[in-house]
Amino acid sequence: ILIGVTFAWSATQTRSDNRREDRRISADRAAAEQVRQNTTLNDYFRQMSELMLNKNLLSSKPGDAVRSVARTVTLTTLRRLDGSRKGEVVRFLQEARLIEGLKVRARVPVVLLEGADLSFADFTDANLRGADLSYLNLSYANLTGAFLPLAGLAYSNLTGANLTRAFLANADCTKANLTDANLTEANLADAQLEGANLTDANLTGATGLPKKSR
Repeated sequence: ILIGVTFAWSATQTRSDNRREDRRISADRAAAEQVRQNTTLNDYFRQMSELMLNKNLLSSKPGDAVRSVARTVTLTTLRRLDGSRKGEVVRFLQEARLIEGLKVRARVPVVLLEGADLSFADFTDANLRGADLSYLNLSYANLTGAFLPLAGLAYSNLTGANLTRAFLANADCTKANLTDANLTEANLADAQLEGANLTDANLTGATGLPKKSR
């Protein structure tokens, strides 16, 4: 009996030790991933600052090599970041006036985000007025309370996106995929919704919707 109890206790202790070790390894990996993501984000800010300050990115013209570099660096970085940090990248670009669309400027954005993966990105309460966010993957992005007047969202995938209380007045949502999107209390006054897919979208309390979209 004593031998059996000893073996049982030993086995229990071993399992407990293994669980503690697994938790420690998991925590170490999570911490390392956070460091990696922060490093990636900081490197991106450094590279873009270099392009703006020393390579005249802001005053560049369509077709200039510096714009291609900025786009490549941006798309590559976005693929390596989580939702929160993707949001930081876009906010940075917006504040630097690098992604303002044709409705705000009389020319195409300095940095074209077309084709970027912004799935699960966090844009809570972000000011994205006039931003060109067309042809993007914004599936399951959090746009709660986002300020998006005059923004371009044409042909973007917004499946499952949270647009609760988002301000989308005069936004271009032409042929955007809004399947299962949450548009509760969103303001869609004068938004362009031609061809937009609103299948199973939550439009509770949404204002400004054309009658045929309700």
